Amino acid sequence: MIYLSPPETMVLTTAFTNEEPVAQKTIVDKCSCLRPAKVVSCIMLLEIKGVIRRLPGYMYERIQGCLTTTVGEEAK
Repeated sequence: MIYLSPPETMVLTTAFTNEEPVAQKTIVDKCSCLRPAKVVSCIMLLEIKGVIRRLPGYMYERIQGCLTTTVGEEAK
């Protein structure tokens, strides 16, 4: 189980709605309630945690089969 912060969860669920790769600019645009620097930080952390992977051209895709939970929700 990979634990995500609320902003990481928001980026993941807002930007990666299907299996298609998504451009970094599109991710930032879709997550307009967060500052762009925060979104890019979340992208980097999601990549480090193995939830998404970077493709050529600053495109990203979600890694299928990766189980995630938001920090603080595991007790529910």
